[in-house]
Amino acid sequence: MKKVHQRRFRIEVQSLSRELQWFATSACRFGSNAAVNDLWLEVEMGDVAFEAAVVHYIKGVLGRRYQRLELAPIRDHCREDAA
Repeated sequence: MKKVHQRRFRIEVQSLSRELQWFATSACRFGSNAAVNDLWLEVEMGDVAFEAAVVHYIKGVLGRRYQRLELAPIRDHCREDAA
């Protein structure tokens, strides 16, 4: 289900440095309202292992600031859809 304020990020080789910097500098914020706390990442690097590492890195960065995200599951929707 798509929410009105859902944040979506597409990360590719060309944007990797910029996007990681954005997450690392606390620009990504979450609030107490669950309706605006969705975050979807689309990572396309051509290497599934590297893509997973990028997602886990971002989750780790966010998890240090937002404890609930530290335990949040990562769902790979592309592979689930392909299965």
